[in-house]
Amino acid sequence: MFIDTHIHGRDSNQSYKETIEHVLSVAYRVGMSAIASVGNGDPATTNEEAFLIYQDKAQKANSPVLFYQWILLTNAAKQLEKAVDLWHKYLE
Repeated sequence: MFIDTHIHGRDSNQSYKETIEHVLSVAYRVGMSAIASVGNGDPATTNEEAFLIYQDKAQKANSPVLFYQWILLTNAAKQLEKAVDLWHKYLE
């Protein structure tokens, strides 16, 4: 099993740089089993809305490569709580 935990899928406002669909296709061609996108795209993955944008893009790519994404954390207590809630809701 090969996993790359640091890819940059920058759909939405930075898709000219890279897209999740393209990263997944490359990952498949080189034999990756899973990838994890860092959350510093535009929009940054700091909330459920942004998280779901990227999850939707990955699902529509219809790739056999598993797609995960990092959630960026801020120093705001509420945002940290919501990030943990996202983990419980979607990844646990």
